[in-house]
Formats: sequence, structure tokens, C-alpha cells
Amino acid sequence: MDIEEVRLYFQCLISAVEYCHECAQVIHRDIKCENILLDEKHHLKLADFGVSSKMKQDGDDILTQKAGT
Repeated sequence: MDIEEVRLYFQCLISAVEYCHECAQVIHRDIKCENILLDEKHHLKLADFGVSSKMKQDGDDILTQKAGT
């Protein structure tokens, strides 16, 4: 991959994480290469929400708990 392609995929990944946090109120908790997929049109997809957590409004300590790989 050239650097521009890497930048594009990284921007897509950041957008996916931002959507999870801001819109869906979900923390993925296991982002790794195996959970980043590309479809037939080369669109990035974030997969495997098996250990994800729903954000709570009361400021719980979910971000300090270990999960995933």
C-alpha cells in the first residue's frame, strides 16, 4: 500500500470509532488488524463487537477495564 491509501484507511477507521463513540455510545474494546475488514469495494468495516460495551452516562470505569486481545 502507498502512504495515501494507508491514510485513507486510517481516516476511515477513525471515523468508524468516532461513530461508535458519539452516535452509538459503544466502546469496541478489541480493535486489531483481524477486526478491520475491507468489502469488495474496499470500504473499511470494523468487525467483532463481542467484547464491546455500551457507554454509561454516570462516568463508570469501563475504559480502565481490560478486554479483548
